[in-house]
Amino acid sequence: MSTEYTLFIHAFSATDNAACLLAMKEAAPDIAQEMTEREGMIIFDPSEPLLNWRNAEESAASVISEHISPHKTCRIEWTYEDEPGGKLISRGKCLDIVYEPVVVTPTGNIPLHEAERMFETPEAYTPKLEVNKILLEACIQARAALPDAWAAVSCDVPVEVIKLLDHAISVAEGKETKPVQTKPASDYDCHCHGDHVFFDREDWRSDVAAGDTKLGYQEWVTHNIENLLHGIGLKGVDAIEVASCTEANGIVEVIEETEASFYSVYTHRPNEGVECHCDFNTKIQAVAFARALAARTGIPVYGNLCSILSDSDREEAI
Repeated sequence: MSTEYTLFIHAFSATDNAACLLAMKEAAPDIAQEMTEREGMIIFDPSEPLLNWRNAEESAASVISEHISPHKTCRIEWTYEDEPGGKLISRGKCLDIVYEPVVVTPTGNIPLHEAERMFETPEAYTPKLEVNKILLEACIQARAALPDAWAAVSCDVPVEVIKLLDHAISVAEGKETKPVQTKPASDYDCHCHGDHVFFDREDWRSDVAAGDTKLGYQEWVTHNIENLLHGIGLKGVDAIEVASCTEANGIVEVIEETEASFYSVYTHRPNEGVECHCDFNTKIQAVAFARALAARTGIPVYGNLCSILSDSDREEAI
């Protein structure tokens, strides 16, 4: 096992680069020695790794958190004795990065603990012929009934629903078919956006401690968002709303998006008003979730004091 230590600090901008570098010299002088200001950014560009940096990461992260420009992030990543570690830093926040090994399978990458479970209980992951027959029959019946059911309410069947059913039928029949490409329910990435505003890290830690999950924080958030997407009842819902919001003293207020601190997704029912289901760090995340939810029944998505991005705008923003 190697005892080599490596450290990488992503370039970042501070509200006052000179003051940040001065504070870094006092808190972590060996790290500060390899930092320079270049084109308005603070760059960490060492000529060779030094073991002296070990245990100075916390001090460096604290300085960066205090001085980094608002709404910007910086990552500190290190490897010591082949073990990776890291920090995701924003203004006033410093979060640990957890690296979970993944296993490459024919159907995609899965967490190591899931792969171990797959080998330990293969029967749980082996499709049964009888299950396929039941699935095939259910899908065929649903596929045949959908057009008439939707026509009764003067609506077209969402294309996404048809694609999913056609794919399920092909799988159940054992035919080769390409996986259906569906849009993710959210573009949330904890490395870029920090803690999720609705599914916070403390709840994740509680689930881990209780043995309710073995997922890393990112996977846990994604799993909860997907579960929420499919668990929201849409009976009587005629629209989905995305609202730009802020919160003070426990009171949530819908405001202009230029002043928003998060974005919420609501369902709307005539004569009943709106119901909030989830908050998101960014508008792109909220719109992605709202559109995935609306695709279940073909209902429209509206913005409440915030514009709704078109697909082309969304791709450019990402």
